[in-house]
Amino acid sequence: MDRAVLTLVVVFSVVIPRASGAVSPETLWTQGEPVLKEQLRNAAVSDGALDAALRRLTDADLVRYARPGLLLGHQFLRLTPQVETRLFEELVLLADPHGALAESIRRRREGAGPAEGRGGWTEESGG
Repeated sequence: MDRAVLTLVVVFSVVIPRASGAVSPETLWTQGEPVLKEQLRNAAVSDGALDAALRRLTDADLVRYARPGLLLGHQFLRLTPQVETRLFEELVLLADPHGALAESIRRRREGAGPAEGRGGWTEESGG
């Protein structure tokens, strides 16, 4: 459940604002658009599960409370530029797999060697 809630915060705070142009690509992930807790409640997550997941994510500094809502925590400042790019690309591929940006990402990866992105994101490889 924690991963699902964290993904929702990433999508609402960073991915959608970047895709719409409201947040520039250079903006730190921790400085995205605040996500209202009510936005998360509209997802298929029970209130109790949401509160428990947010507590754990806050304790791990993956999510933090900021007025007027939630932002990504300071652990995201530890991401290298390469990992940050890879994570954003994976989210694009997930959110709009048939879009022009997703096609561009796939074409670039097909021409890249294994170290640059063939294959999918795995926990074992870390990226």
